Amino acid sequence: MRSRILIVFTIVMIVSLMVSAVMLILTSGKGAYTSFDGSWEGLSDLRDHLDDEGYDVKVLISSSSLLLSEEDPEKTVFLSLGPERAYTLTEIHAIGSFHERGGRLIMADDTGRMDPLAERFDVGFPSGQLYDENFQTNPSFVRVDVNLADRFSGTLLLNKPSYLIHSGGRVIAKTGRSAWVDRNGNGLRDFDNTTQGEPLGEKTIAVIVDPDFLSLGSGCAVFISDPSLFLNEMIDQKDNRKFISSLISYLLPDGGTIVIDDGVHQMDGAASVFQRGVFGFVFLLSDVNMKIIIGSMTVIIISAFAYLFDPPERLEHICLLDRTGLAELAELNLTKQDVTEIKKIILDRVRVRNSLSVDDFSKLGWDDIRKMIDDDRLYRFVRSGKNYTVEQLERILVEVTGWGG
Repeated sequence: MRSRILIVFTIVMIVSLMVSAVMLILTSGKGAYTSFDGSWEGLSDLRDHLDDEGYDVKVLISSSSLLLSEEDPEKTVFLSLGPERAYTLTEIHAIGSFHERGGRLIMADDTGRMDPLAERFDVGFPSGQLYDENFQTNPSFVRVDVNLADRFSGTLLLNKPSYLIHSGGRVIAKTGRSAWVDRNGNGLRDFDNTTQGEPLGEKTIAVIVDPDFLSLGSGCAVFISDPSLFLNEMIDQKDNRKFISSLISYLLPDGGTIVIDDGVHQMDGAASVFQRGVFGFVFLLSDVNMKIIIGSMTVIIISAFAYLFDPPERLEHICLLDRTGLAELAELNLTKQDVTEIKKIILDRVRVRNSLSVDDFSKLGWDDIRKMIDDDRLYRFVRSGKNYTVEQLERILVEVTGWGG
């Protein structure tokens, strides 16, 4: 029994590891926007800046489903910047639940991968890079004005931003009327693009979905269409750093915890192996769909092994059909060991009498066979496991030999 359990456990673990390996491949990315990265596209300066301002900065390297266990959401900001993979359904539920319990969110993206989550807040990230005649040095570096309630006003410098669509909330950053979206990706504003159009007009860059969260005591979600303003290379451009500080203090007026989501990015080197391993472990334990899949596979595997190690017993009359050498039993000098063979003769006579093949007869149940025998004494003999004397066997055999003949 121990060896069986060990085999089943080993197979289940192998299946789990295979699923984890698949998840490692599916969640691989180029490694940008991680708080441990000191390169121009990393977030190490942001992490150090927030730490210097007195916030309790934590880095999440596995799955945001862990937000379900966050004990103090109203004093916590969850910061997700430019995810390299889409959030799973379980993670979307966890982030939504965190927000409903009073949690604060800052979600910045320009790829559209955040759309499944943003839809919960009636926000979307349309495809296409945003350009504006109000740029700095290069048309990809767009300048926009921001006005964060009474806390901050200034200018942000963005790098290849997108824009937002939303049904409500308070816009805190938007372009002027000279902005347009390159929908076909050719880097030019197409005046004659009649299929999608690239007209000039104001575009939303940042919106607060719950502007009255402080008075209502609810959660708050802020969506930004360009995560690059948080990068090491961009954080000190224009008023980017001041805006970040003002936004965090607006969400956490009394201080608190900031959770940076590195779980949607790939770290470098050996840290990447550790990160993916932790993510796979948490994913298997927390994701609802994976629990169903792993649970179903486990049940199937255990059932299969249970059948192989302890297959269901065949009905007695089916087992007896496999035996041979029955004609010799029509002789005398029987012994107690011949009980099984006599039972076989009875069943074989029943089969022949009813013109059934071996396969058809093997499919019958005992109730069907009882009706075919139509003799309670012989039926009890076939089903009984009691001991018979030699004399009793001889009488039964004589009766069977003439029965149905």
